Amino acid sequence: MSLAGNWQRIVRLGAVWHKPLRHGLPSEPNALQATAQLSYVITSEAQQRIDDHAGANRETEVGGLLVGEVHEDQGRYLVRVTEALAARHTIGGPVSLTFTGRTWLDILARRSQIDDVVTVGWYHSHPRLGVFLSEMDLFGHRHFFGGACWYLALVVDPVADEQGVFVWNGDQIVRSGSGVSDPPASERSRLL
Repeated sequence: MSLAGNWQRIVRLGAVWHKPLRHGLPSEPNALQATAQLSYVITSEAQQRIDDHAGANRETEVGGLLVGEVHEDQGRYLVRVTEALAARHTIGGPVSLTFTGRTWLDILARRSQIDDVVTVGWYHSHPRLGVFLSEMDLFGHRHFFGGACWYLALVVDPVADEQGVFVWNGDQIVRSGSGVSDPPASERSRLL
């Protein structure tokens, strides 16, 4: 399957089949539906990668791509973040982060090597600034992650040890309160 096709796949909750979306991003006016029906889970492995990346760069903003699964059941979405791909070749400072063309080529090439996942959003750090989306963050989320109601924007302040996730709510981007942490893989096997 092509990168675009794999990227746009939805996995139906409780089913063993994949429901492909048409190629490209939805273009209908109602493509961004209210997301009161959206919850997310970040696996401990993905969270650790985010924490390690942001924690190693406590003076400069860093970021990356979030990938995982989107489960849909009767209009309710569960986004499961299974991997965080650190962006390389960025231009970062204490209050800014730029994904260059080289950044996108690199991160999308690495993303294409991971099977059975979709891109579910992005993350970046705000060292010593707190958890919020700046005007530039909002612009980036609207233009690069505006095609589906399940795209997440995760912001972490590694100095204050704070994190927040922002989601689509209609045509607005709002902070979500409906996320949970996934237990580590070693714990999950004991729970099954």
